[in-house]
Amino acid sequence: MRDERGFSLVELIVVIAIISIIGAGAYGMLGLLNGKYAKECATKTQSALSQTKVAAMSKSKGATLYDVYIRIYTSADGSVYVDSVTGRGTANEARTTEKIGNARVTVSAVKGRVGTETSDSTVTLDGTNEIIIAFDRSGGTFNEVVNTEPTGLIAPAKETDVYWKKIIFTQGSVEYVLDLVPLTGKFSLSRN
Repeated sequence: MRDERGFSLVELIVVIAIISIIGAGAYGMLGLLNGKYAKECATKTQSALSQTKVAAMSKSKGATLYDVYIRIYTSADGSVYVDSVTGRGTANEARTTEKIGNARVTVSAVKGRVGTETSDSTVTLDGTNEIIIAFDRSGGTFNEVVNTEPTGLIAPAKETDVYWKKIIFTQGSVEYVLDLVPLTGKFSLSRN
């Protein structure tokens, strides 16, 4: 006859331990996945900034024209896009548009005067506004803030001595910050 006693206590403990390990690993993976889209959006923006800086220093006609810049905006469905523009207002104008994030990512930017935080204000992309970033050809520094995309060959109206300081990419509780240093044109990405 067969022995039909069921599971031993040791077998039951081993199965529970294996399930616990798998569950803890899956929970850890969910934590890694949370923030994936924000990181992707931030790194694509960082790449666009790098390319724009190189293009501005080699192809721009001058800082006041904003003829080489990037424009970050959201569409009606909440997706985040970046336009890279070179040669604005000329026969050689080139514009490339890339989707860099989906509606799960919230993008905001901090602008203000250099050396003080008291005048800083935050702009959140919500389909009605945009972030336009340009570099000065001569030194690679950031240009002052313009609130609307430049058109034609006329220099856009700038906010005097006001610069973009940070671009923040948020997904759930995860936040990536692209710090911009206006006086040097340097930028770095970090996770908060």
